[in-house]
Order: sequence, then structure tokens, then C-alpha cells
Amino acid sequence: MLTDQDIKKLIEAEKEVFTTKGDFELLRTDFRTLQTSVDSYAKLADTYY
Repeated sequence: MLTDQDIKKLIEAEKEVFTTKGDFELLRTDFRTLQTSVDSYAKLADTYY
């Protein structure tokens, strides 16, 4: 049977391995910023050429 200490160890190990909802939100925001920057650069390149 699992003890309280075993459960605490599992919870700590899970924090390091699994991505949280907050991590996904941060990643989505960063990706959106990158995509906007690339789109802006592509528009400028289209206009130049």
C-alpha cells in the first residue's frame, strides 16, 4: 500500500514531467507572437520584391 510519503514523491515527479495548462497557454502566446512577426516580415518582403 502507498504511504503519504510515496504519494508526495509521485506528485513531485509528475510536476517535472507533465505540462500544465498554464504551460500550454504560455506556449500558445509565444507561438502567436512568433507567427505575427513572421507574417509581418513576409508582407514586407512581398512589398519589397
